[in-house]
Amino acid sequence: SSSVTSTKYEMWRLKVDGTEKIKIVPGTADNGSPVYFETSPDGSKIVLYADVEVDNLFELYSLNSNGTNFQKISENY
Repeated sequence: SSSVTSTKYEMWRLKVDGTEKIKIVPGTADNGSPVYFETSPDGSKIVLYADVEVDNLFELYSLNSNGTNFQKISENY
């Protein structure tokens, strides 16, 4: 008998001391798919590369660093 374990990766923002945790991207990848991200120089925006829709197609997404304004900015890379 075998089983498949699904793994969801989440992105959080928090202070170095662990306080003020904010989940900014819930469940961004499935089955071990990596999530790559970069922040803007001023720290106000994040761009990430992930399989958010869990369809084995990676896309680019943009969002504010507080998790608002999450939007897909590319199709099927």
